[in-house]
This record gives sequence, C-alpha cells and structure tokens, in this order.
Amino acid sequence: MLRCRDHNIIPQFLELRQQFHTKAATRIYKRTSFALLRERIHDNRRELNQVSHQLLQLRLRLTNILSSSYWDLIDRLTFNKATQIGEHTRSRQQRKVTNLQKTQLSENSTIKGTVINLSTQIIDEGVYSLLQKGLNFAVTPRRPPIEDLLTGVGKAIRSLPSEMAEEARQESVRIIKRANKPTDNLTRTERTALLSLRKNTDLTILTADKGNATVIMNTTDYIQKMTSLLQDPSYRILPNDPTESTEPKTTSFIKKSTLPEELSKKLCPTCWRPPRL
Repeated sequence: MLRCRDHNIIPQFLELRQQFHTKAATRIYKRTSFALLRERIHDNRRELNQVSHQLLQLRLRLTNILSSSYWDLIDRLTFNKATQIGEHTRSRQQRKVTNLQKTQLSENSTIKGTVINLSTQIIDEGVYSLLQKGLNFAVTPRRPPIEDLLTGVGKAIRSLPSEMAEEARQESVRIIKRANKPTDNLTRTERTALLSLRKNTDLTILTADKGNATVIMNTTDYIQKMTSLLQDPSYRILPNDPTESTEPKTTSFIKKSTLPEELSKKLCPTCWRPPRL
C-alpha cells in the first residue's frame, strides 16, 4: 500500500485521472505518479533505517546475554535464512520486471491513452475517442426515456389516494412532454463509432484485469482464452447460487457469537455477490 502524508491524495488523484484526458492532464498525471513513487521509496527507506536500528540494539542485547557459541550459531542461522529469503524475493521481483518488459501485445497491437487494441482489426480514431471515456460512461439518450419515467412514477404513486395519484400522473405526463431534448455528450464521429461497435460481433470489448484500461480483442481469441480457463478443474458449474444460503447462516453465527456489537455489524456480509465466470 502506497503511503504518503495525506492518505486522501491517492483516491482523489485516481478519480481526477478518470475525468480528464487532455495532454496537459496526462503530463500532470505522469509527474504526480513519479512524485508518489519517490515518496514511497523514501518512506520504505525510512522504515528500513528504523528496522536496522532496532536490529542493532537487539544484537547488542543478545551478545551480552548469550554465550559466544550460542550467539555464533544463532547469527549463522539467521544470516542463512535472511540470505535465502532475500534471494527468493529478488528472483520473484526480477521475474515480475521481466514479465512487465515482455509486453504481451502483438506487433500489430496499439495503445492509445487508456485503450489497448489486441485485435487484428484497424481501429479508427472515433472508436479510440469513444472508448477512452470508459465503459462506465453514460451516453445521453436520443430522447427522454418516457416509458421508464412513467413506470417509475406509477410505482411511486401506488400508495397515494386515487385523486392524488391521478393528479401526479397527469402532471408527470405534462412535464415529460415539455421536456427539452437531452444534450448529446458524444460527437457525431463517436456516435457513429458506437453504432459500428454494436454491429461488430467480431470484436469483444472489456476492461483490463489491472489498471484503468479498455481492451479490444478478437471475439474468437476471447472465447479461446475463456475456454482454456474452463479446462481448469478448479472451476465447476453450480446449479444455483450458494451464497443465498451461506449469507444468512454466516450472519446468524456472527450474531450468536460473543463478539462486540460494533464488530459484529462490520463482519456481517452486506451486498454480497459471488464471483462469476
């Protein structure tokens, strides 16, 4: 976990990064990322110095308590163990760096902003501009969703007296009819790109496993990767959702326990949703 003096900086920085995509903002993001990385390095160094000081004090105490033979044995064992852990950690980190350097992108793959094209198709600028908005971007509808609005109004006034409900219904219809057309938040090029992506079944668009990126893949490649995952015996098809019975049992056990009430409330599962493939 990245540490800095103000822990609220990181979530605010990530939130701003999702909202602004100008060239100036990109330069600011890059400088801020390096500044946060430098702060993390300095913080780790401070912790290492503190631990080294504590180890030195402990070493001096042990040398005064233990005999020379015992101390030599303990010193040799701890040194060998530390060396073994250090070499294992170093090799693991080196593998991570190597895997990062060996980009899994093909020669024809391109990266533009937060969009990574892993497909064999050539993607135009309109598609890149559209997908850089993120998969959670809400596209303005061409016209107000009248049916959905009236359905919501009908549910809301269900408990009202008949006269008040009819008055509310008529007033809602009047407001909806007078409503102005929503301002389009897509350019004509982006709107055309959206329609073309809807019709293109050869492409699959999804979020990256890590990072705030959108990935474009060939649908055949995506199906092949998912099929290979299903060959793993770790996965199996469940006839129903097991959390529907597990959640009430877990909550019941926690409430019957002797844990403090505040802790029990925190431990009780809420908004549970199992992982799905």
